[in-house]
Amino acid sequence: LDTGARTSALHAFRVTPFTKDGASYVRFFVHPLQRKEKPEIKCVALVIDHRTITDSGGKREERPIIRTMLK
Repeated sequence: LDTGARTSALHAFRVTPFTKDGASYVRFFVHPLQRKEKPEIKCVALVIDHRTITDSGGKREERPIIRTMLK
């Protein structure tokens, strides 16, 4: 976690956007245990923005931005 950054990344997979009551949401899964494929946790979050992200290979992609609490 980068405490100086305005945003941080969350590794998510099977990301599926959808609309509910006129608002944009995203459904996704995470692996809460690093380097473990189980368990998989299904999550749903309100999309607050979309941003163009450049990955480590230089590929640019638009991704959803969510707000979430970590515990």
